[in-house]
Amino acid sequence: MYDSVTYTDSESIERVLDGTNALVASLSNDNFTATSDADGSNPVLTNSGTTIQVYEGSTALTFKDTNTALTNGSFKVTRTLSSGNISAPAASTYTGNNSTTAIVGSITALASDSESITFNISGQMANGDGFSITKVQTFSKARKGDVGIDARTIVLTPSKHVVNYSIAGSESDSISFTTATTGVSATAYYKWYIDGTLYRDGTGQASPSGGTSNSGTLSGTDFENYEPAIGDSVKVTVELFEGSTAALATEKAQDSVTIYAVQDGSDAFVGFLTNASHSVAAENNGTSYSLTGAGGTFKFYKGGTATTAGVTFAPSSTTKNGLTLAINNSGVYTLSGNSWTSDLETFDLTATQNTLNSGTANPVVINQTYSISKSKKGAQGDPSEGLVLSADHQIFVKNSSGNIASPSSIVFTASRQNITGAVSFSTSPTVTLTGTGDSRTLTAANMGSNSSVTVTATVGSYSDSESVEVVQDGATGADAIVVSLSNDNHTYPADNSGTITTIANDGTDIAVYEGASKLSYNGSGTSNGTWTVTRTDSSSVTSPSTFTDLGTDARHAGISSASSLTSDSGTITFNISGKTSDGTSFTASKVQTLSKARKGDIGTSTTGSDGRQRYSFTLYYTAEVLSTANPPTPPTITNYTFSTGAIAGTNLTNWSTSAPTFKAYNTSDQALTWYYVSVTVVESLNSGLGTGDCDNSPGTGGAISVGSSTAVQSFNGLVAFTDLNNRLGSTTTINGDNITTGRISSNSTGYGTDADGNFATFGTHVDLTRGRIRSTEFYMDGSGAKFKGTLSAANITGNNTMGTGSGDKITLSDGTTGSIVIDGNTNTIKIIDGVSSPVTRVILGKL
Repeated sequence: MYDSVTYTDSESIERVLDGTNALVASLSNDNFTATSDADGSNPVLTNSGTTIQVYEGSTALTFKDTNTALTNGSFKVTRTLSSGNISAPAASTYTGNNSTTAIVGSITALASDSESITFNISGQMANGDGFSITKVQTFSKARKGDVGIDARTIVLTPSKHVVNYSIAGSESDSISFTTATTGVSATAYYKWYIDGTLYRDGTGQASPSGGTSNSGTLSGTDFENYEPAIGDSVKVTVELFEGSTAALATEKAQDSVTIYAVQDGSDAFVGFLTNASHSVAAENNGTSYSLTGAGGTFKFYKGGTATTAGVTFAPSSTTKNGLTLAINNSGVYTLSGNSWTSDLETFDLTATQNTLNSGTANPVVINQTYSISKSKKGAQGDPSEGLVLSADHQIFVKNSSGNIASPSSIVFTASRQNITGAVSFSTSPTVTLTGTGDSRTLTAANMGSNSSVTVTATVGSYSDSESVEVVQDGATGADAIVVSLSNDNHTYPADNSGTITTIANDGTDIAVYEGASKLSYNGSGTSNGTWTVTRTDSSSVTSPSTFTDLGTDARHAGISSASSLTSDSGTITFNISGKTSDGTSFTASKVQTLSKARKGDIGTSTTGSDGRQRYSFTLYYTAEVLSTANPPTPPTITNYTFSTGAIAGTNLTNWSTSAPTFKAYNTSDQALTWYYVSVTVVESLNSGLGTGDCDNSPGTGGAISVGSSTAVQSFNGLVAFTDLNNRLGSTTTINGDNITTGRISSNSTGYGTDADGNFATFGTHVDLTRGRIRSTEFYMDGSGAKFKGTLSAANITGNNTMGTGSGDKITLSDGTTGSIVIDGNTNTIKIIDGVSSPVTRVILGKL
């Protein structure tokens, strides 16, 4: 049973400024929620696809499909699925070739409650430089809920919605966050996330950087180090948990706000509502709702400064179906009305600044739409209904000449959940939309001279709106400084006392990028385009202070002995300083995390019969391949010898189990792409179990599969994930749909004593190395299984029960003629005649 079901959806909005080689990739559908039955079956996957666009500055690059070669100013897309529980169209089916948009179709299967697709985007900038970017689309299920559970809500309110930077690039804003909840009957606990990363855990289930204190507020001091940079934004999310104790608390609701960074410029005008869309909990007949926290503020910005000077807000009061919205001269709007009869209402608001204060020839007018809906208690099994309108862009960007430079058009898509009927589209002010069905397109030409247009999609009583704005390019921005580590996280194998048994490959290569250009390490960082680095160890780590000069990169060797990591985890912070290509000084930092994987206690071993060997490994193509060329042809493998690892077949030239050095460019400064294939081999029966070879003869049961040539993708520079040839290694490897690891544990630290035969105190712990599963009422290893509590078995038919009532009993009955009761409490066996009027005929045992 679920106490409640919370539905969430998100859209990310990017702001881009013309600069030097600044690259931004965007998805029109970052997050998709599919409604399903209560058991997770029959998910609705319609409109779960997305579009992909890539911008260099404010210029959109051209999409090339898998059959078309890259050119300057273009990009390609491949995709990686998070697991076998999701099915999605192959990259070869993406449409939109030679346009600025790659169109990805809807997924076709979602077996688990949450999965993701990683889109690997690579291409060439306008000057021919190569690049690679990743974007992730997430999918989740919204299961049907139960009847009558009071809805919980939480409203997150920031003290400010923007960080205002001066023209010089400085700011002094402090932003704090408060919450308001409804429907909470037990103790409330709060988890805070900043840009998707857990910052503070009030349930005490984790220990993030912000600590574990339980508070419904987040102070300006907490948020200070996370304020967005100019042109960027940061999303703050709070999750409401409820329970009698922190350990038993479960999530009930969440809310998010986005904090934007703006900079003083040449009188650009921007307006937005601090609470543009609000939902209130209500009974299933629409009554007993609260409008507390439903209002907000219409913010009006001239350049980077919020102002109400010369600004009038209208209409001052509007009533629809018993619900009234009022807005005062400061832009603060409130909702009132105890007899609101509809489920959804929208209100169009206008902010107008006169010419005296705006400094323009005509008054500046900004339109915004506010929507409010009811979240009703539903009858059990009823699927959720709704309509969501999304846009693949939120802004048109004008160049310095005042003409719209990008994008050339914006596509609006209406996504329906369990509702039928044609979608109608309307605009305010009136502009021309093109297209049919559930999508419409607004071209730059049809945007005309409007500074803002709101598009509304309607099906029956459901509607949703999206607004697009026109913004002017400001001053040229500087390239971002990005630090990349080749080994962000490293895990050491350790015995059960915590002593590290093997130290290898724990060092890391450090690279620093200015935009897409790599800067050079020289140990001093005092000349243009160079940098240097120092390191700061956490209290449990002792690492060398020296670095090896690799030319453009620097290498840190890692720890030297087992005593150099005294606790189960620690960090090394690399402090970067240097100068950009134009001589501007900068500082940055990057953290490497070190941890131990402790070995469990040795369990009882049982020798079984030999099994057929199976092995998966990776072959790398070691020859250079230009990024504009086609992928190499995969090898054909006809035989694999398990005892030696020897491979036989054709087209094996340049294919190796050893990874090459992944260079971004060759000696002629041409961009390179590196490739690999995944190989799985299964031993043949005719070779003798456990000692033989593998061939591809169907009659012997052997099998060899070789995947397609796949590009090695890079993240923040060039990072290759190398397959472990040692299948018994202590490192976790993820290779396609194969995961090799030692342990899988739930998010809890209270497992109790980690030894054979012991139940867990909390959570579940799966030790794959020892073949052991430990949970609170279940234990299993190679010697057998143990249970605690009441045991119910599905294959015991009739009216049979075990361990119910007082004491320990086993009752065997057909439900009609009588029963036999084995009573461990009274040490007796009873034979009973009849069910409605039972008579005990025989008693054996202690009388």
